[in-house]
Amino acid sequence: MYTKEDLENIKEFKNFLCNYNVDDLLDPLTGVLNRKSMKEYINYLIYNKYDFRLAIVDLDNFKNINDKFGHIVGDKVLVQVAADLTSFIDDNGIVGRFGGDEFLLVIFGCNEYEQIHDYCKAMYKDFNVFRKELKFDDNNIFITATLGTSAFPDDAKTFDDLFTNVDKTLYRGKNKGRNCYIIYVEEKHKDLDFTTLTRDDEATIHFNINAIFNSKSNVNSRLIESSTYIKNCMLLDNIFYINVNGQLFNLTTGTLIAENIDLSKVKFNNDITKTNYSTDIKKVNIKLFQYLSKFGISSTLINKMRFGQQVYGYLILGLKRIAKIWQNDEISILLFYSKEIILDSIQQKKH
Repeated sequence: MYTKEDLENIKEFKNFLCNYNVDDLLDPLTGVLNRKSMKEYINYLIYNKYDFRLAIVDLDNFKNINDKFGHIVGDKVLVQVAADLTSFIDDNGIVGRFGGDEFLLVIFGCNEYEQIHDYCKAMYKDFNVFRKELKFDDNNIFITATLGTSAFPDDAKTFDDLFTNVDKTLYRGKNKGRNCYIIYVEEKHKDLDFTTLTRDDEATIHFNINAIFNSKSNVNSRLIESSTYIKNCMLLDNIFYINVNGQLFNLTTGTLIAENIDLSKVKFNNDITKTNYSTDIKKVNIKLFQYLSKFGISSTLINKMRFGQQVYGYLILGLKRIAKIWQNDEISILLFYSKEIILDSIQQKKH
């Protein structure tokens, strides 16, 4: 929890503090600045034209922590994350709780891209703040987060514009699969539309996949069009398919990539296995690793395509980025798509 002495050591906070009682500034749970005082401090910095960087942090899948372990443990996680952020930032900035599982950070001395890149990299590295396990009441909870950041006055001149930039980068990070940090770059992010940062809902995707299968008379056309739709919708880099003969195909092009790939001895959990790094793929199957590496794939979501006891192959969603956090709706889409392919295959054999 911040003390008056802590806050007075932070750049320009001593002058800002003159008008406030410290207790009124703090979030009662975490002891960092509350939402109201954090926004007032940011506006104070903007008004006085101080260079700084604003970041917003969103804990990944925090609702699942509350649902699985209870809100008391969830609160302990928030307190620990706030403490870790405060310790990491030290006197080079300040931490505030924006609400729920979101935190705002003001960071000084990192307005240049290279500076903030190294800063965020350190935050995610070596179990400093994120990508680490916390232990509460015999519960081990792995914590990851998505962060978006933008600089004043380099990227924006007003609070609203600065916060819009930060929001865009945060949602871009979520859209890419969470567990990452995104730094605002005008050329890349200025024209981002929030409507493009959220994909179709799960039900709509299911409907569109089914519609493609019902509208195309040619099997290859159905597979290429449906896989291209899913690839674009889910922002994937590739979708692969291994048939029962061990042949590996790039599903979006229909091209054969390799043969004799056997995943029959791979352990699946409810017909699903995941990888976060290319080395994980190597553990799944060395030959699969060799061929997916040619596409730069690191994160995969693999489904053993099964109908009853019969296996029809393996469907693989692939991403080049590491440490992707696969969401339940993405797993659901993969399973639905697998079933469509299986049912289509069974229907073809009848004819």
